[in-house]
Amino acid sequence: MPRPKAKTVQNETLPEVVIPQPAPVIEETETFDAIDEAEVSDSGSAQSKIFDVIADIGHGYGKFLCGNRQAVFATVISSVQPDEADFASTTKRKPFVIEVSGQYYAIDQDALENRRNLRRRLDQSGLGGELHRVVMIAGFTQVVPENANIRMITQIPISWYNQKDKLFDLADRYTGSYGGKPFWYVLKHKDIVVYPESFGTIICHCFNNKGELVHDFGKQKIIVIDCGTQTTNIGVFEGLRFIGPQSFTVQAGMSDVWEHIQGAINRDYKRKPTLDDIDRAIRDNQGKFTLGAKTIDLNEPEYLPTAIQQIAHTIASEIQNNLEGGTLGNFILGGGGGWQHIQPYIQAHFGDQLLDSNDFPAARKIDPWMYNVTGLKRFELFKVARNGAAK
Repeated sequence: MPRPKAKTVQNETLPEVVIPQPAPVIEETETFDAIDEAEVSDSGSAQSKIFDVIADIGHGYGKFLCGNRQAVFATVISSVQPDEADFASTTKRKPFVIEVSGQYYAIDQDALENRRNLRRRLDQSGLGGELHRVVMIAGFTQVVPENANIRMITQIPISWYNQKDKLFDLADRYTGSYGGKPFWYVLKHKDIVVYPESFGTIICHCFNNKGELVHDFGKQKIIVIDCGTQTTNIGVFEGLRFIGPQSFTVQAGMSDVWEHIQGAINRDYKRKPTLDDIDRAIRDNQGKFTLGAKTIDLNEPEYLPTAIQQIAHTIASEIQNNLEGGTLGNFILGGGGGWQHIQPYIQAHFGDQLLDSNDFPAARKIDPWMYNVTGLKRFELFKVARNGAAK
């Protein structure tokens, strides 16, 4: 089958884009949307500008976009005391410590340096809960330039899409401080838009940064492999039409890689490092992990390569089992933070079905872990151009 070629498509020939949208049943008297206008006007939020924030509040990393601002950080947090909130102030880097409702939270590297009360949201049990909220607010502080009403465009793993209403629990009025400066954000139910994970990846390949469609898959079926920290989402699309019944989530991701390496180091050295330290070694130190006075090369076969091979095999097997050996799709696109690691193994399983993102000008300069949020931002621009206003 010939490989798809990029072509410019005029608006009148746009392909069908059908994405399931949440339609929660909300009692107006009980929701944050019903808040009294006079009540919020004291802080100015009733008249404040609305900022669109694209938010991937991931298990491993948070990715946030707002206008030209971008933030990526590890979604690990630590509760700290007020007198500890400036513990990183001796470095050139501004401490990533936020205060929300009187509680101080260190985020990302500052949490790791604190080494106490480390928490990371590694499953869906806390969806819409405290950790989810703290990571979301932390992202707002990095990309929203002022106190504001927020319209948040976010995503959820495909197999948990029926729990998307829990994301509406994030609607609230938030007050706190960051860097010694107070902030407030207002997020209403009606201003939360939810998409299934993987959708942003295919959009990132098909739309440019102006929200213009520059590649059309037509009626070809595309399998998107979105490899994240806790899960890998397999989205199936006909053109840009999401096919929910054929799409699914695989319980395998980079956290499985960290856990394998943790167990192997414990086996070899009788010491059990933290998953976050293993992640940092892979991400920031070319796989060189320091354990006391010992430096361990995680690129040795028994560590990272074996772990990656195992999750790649799991992902490929699930695709073969659920999608008739992968033949239900014409081509495959990949993305997510784990994609760079599993890509060679997926290539070995599916050969010419796997498309190279470098062949797509719209995605060529985007890091794989940014495909989803970048795509969702571009899709919002497309909707504005198409409808005159984002919906």
